[in-house]
Parts: sequence; structure tokens; C-alpha cells
Amino acid sequence: MDIVRSVRRTSALAVAVALLAAGSGGPAAAAPVTDLTIRFDQARGGAGAVAVDGLRVTTGIRTANGGSAAIVAGRAGQGNALRLPRPGAGQAILSVRSAVSGDRLSPGTRAFTFGADVRRDSGGSSDGDNLVQRGLADDAGQYKIELDGGRAACTVKGRAGKVIVTVGTSLAADVWYRVRCTRGAGGVKLTVTDLRNGSVRGAAASSPTGAVATRTADTPLSVGGKLTPRNGIATWQPDQLNGTVDNVVLTIG
Repeated sequence: MDIVRSVRRTSALAVAVALLAAGSGGPAAAAPVTDLTIRFDQARGGAGAVAVDGLRVTTGIRTANGGSAAIVAGRAGQGNALRLPRPGAGQAILSVRSAVSGDRLSPGTRAFTFGADVRRDSGGSSDGDNLVQRGLADDAGQYKIELDGGRAACTVKGRAGKVIVTVGTSLAADVWYRVRCTRGAGGVKLTVTDLRNGSVRGAAASSPTGAVATRTADTPLSVGGKLTPRNGIATWQPDQLNGTVDNVVLTIG
């Protein structure tokens, strides 16, 4: 199901997706940069697909148990955002899949940053609710940001090991935060910015992770929950995020 159809009850769907490539070209060129940004302010691509610089990415909402998603007003002055189900209202998870050859969503050994803006609902358990994720726990590689007991945690798993970094203070309900995780030469760093006042909390770990890649190149990047490599909801533990998200980012290279 594409995202345009899945939120058809919204009068003005607003989704903007950009997947950009940069590189000098040629057989000796470095792997191209992936710069993915998902906003919900401008409708593009009636089939949930966007082509930018010859690349394509498809987006869709996967639902279960009566869950639904909707485009709603976002943070004041910041356009629209994606509203996910409230606690107990089923599952709705945004799927993002690259539609170009190769695996442009796996960072390998390169530096990468990912995350989103989030306003979580009050109520619910917030027990490992996924904000952004690619790859499951038993996959060869995985990166994810989750909210566990209201606290943001970033996991990066590669061939050399797995690192989990947690910011100890809980995110207050009904408040917008910007959550970003970066894996670089120095390790993994997680930051949480309170968008009311710009205050930043962070945590880091220097343990190695090595090359990060999933077993299958078309494994989806999920926003708001857990998806399988075949793009279905992980029904045994969907890790549904209850709240609103915006400004999803993935930058590799």
C-alpha cells in the first residue's frame, strides 16, 4: 500500500522525500553518498515513489489491527507531520525502500547519521518503541533508535560488534524532540534536542561496530515500528511508536 492511498482520509497529503546521490563517478570513485530526508509538507509521486537525480525511493504505510496514520499539523511553524496510532489503536508503520540497484541504505564501514523529530503520546508503555530502524536483531547488521521507558536509545550492530547508547533522561510526552544518532570514527553518539528551548542531552560509546549491512538489499527502513525484510509488520513484537514524527533523516558517507 502506498502512502498516498493509505492516508486517503487526509484532505491534503503532504509527503516530500529526497534521495540524493553525490560522487565523482568512474570505477575508482568512492561509494555514493546517500542523503535521505522525509518531510510531510508537499505531495510528490502519486504512487508513493520519487525520482531525484535518477534514484528512486518508495514509501508506504503498513498497517495491522485497525491501525492508521494521518498527515496532521506538526510543530508550530514547521508544516505537517505524520500522526501514528495512539496507544492501543493498532499498528501503522512507515516503510521506506530504495528502488535503485545496490543497497543504498546500508552504511557499510562509512560514517552515517539517522533519526527523526518526535512527539510521543502520554500513556502507553513506551517499551522499546521504534523511531527509526533498519534490520532486525538477528540480521547481519542493524541500526535503530527506540524509546524505552521514554528514554532514547540508539543501537548500531555490524560485523565487529554491537553498540547501544542511551540518553538517561526520559522524553516528556506531548513535547517535540529531535533525536539523532551518528556512527563515526570515534564510535556511536546519540543526541536528544528539546525543540522548545534548544537544550541538548547526549551520550556516546567508543566500541567498534564494523561494517553495517543487512542480508537483503531491499530490507525496508521503518519509521514508527518494526518491519521484516519482506516489508511486513513484525507481528510478534511490532514496537509501535505512539505519537507524531517529522523530519526523518539518513545520511551515509
